[in-house]
Amino acid sequence: MKFISRSFLKPIFTIPLFFFIALGLAACQEVTPTADSDSKEAIKAPYATNGELTSGCYTVSFNVVFQEGPAGAEGVVSGDLEGTSTFRVESNIKMRGNTWYWVGSADWDITGGSIPGLNTFSTTIENRNITTDRPGSPAIIFENMGRMHDLSGVHKAKLTYKGTFDIPTLTGDWDFRGVICI
Repeated sequence: MKFISRSFLKPIFTIPLFFFIALGLAACQEVTPTADSDSKEAIKAPYATNGELTSGCYTVSFNVVFQEGPAGAEGVVSGDLEGTSTFRVESNIKMRGNTWYWVGSADWDITGGSIPGLNTFSTTIENRNITTDRPGSPAIIFENMGRMHDLSGVHKAKLTYKGTFDIPTLTGDWDFRGVICI
């Protein structure tokens, strides 16, 4: 049985290696959106020096403290956004292990903050209530986490949140982070 020599295999492996390096370099080139590009792709644009994305997108960090009300959970927004919000559950609450999962929507009425010209917009909500009783977390407090996406009023909104919901008082406190494009 004769083995294939290394000198024969070297050119065979070199060609694919150069191909994958060239493909990788092409994929890493920066793409700058043009005026006619889709605004949903604008979120990929590089940051400007003031925290605004070059395409009219802004990174945000804000808090909502809310109380369950007749129209849903009504809250006060503070931080990079200022105003009010209303959260509504629009599905049956589903149990998955120690997690209560529900989807809904949120209406935002923004009166101030770091995004010029932002007034009202709506987002979806995908919420998870973690019902595990962890050390330091009372059994009457749900730990919340979730995400929100744009429905109307903005070109794009991608937000995540984490916080708590107090069952006896029906109050919550959520911290948000994400990107909003106007």
